[in-house]
Amino acid sequence: LVARAEELTRVNGCIQRMAELQRRVVMLSLLDEHPNEKVAALLGLSHAYVRVLLHRARERIRSCAFE
Repeated sequence: LVARAEELTRVNGCIQRMAELQRRVVMLSLLDEHPNEKVAALLGLSHAYVRVLLHRARERIRSCAFE
């Protein structure tokens, strides 16, 4: 349980260190579970750009979690 809490704290720290736009995309898409199309509409971005931001964010979280 403690290890899981520490992991969540690291992931949250990774998200907080992201650029504002990427953090907003992560929050809306991964945490609030909005579909990518809705995230794109809410933020005035293209669907493709939202996918790119999410891909980069996932990679960042994976690498940051092991730092």
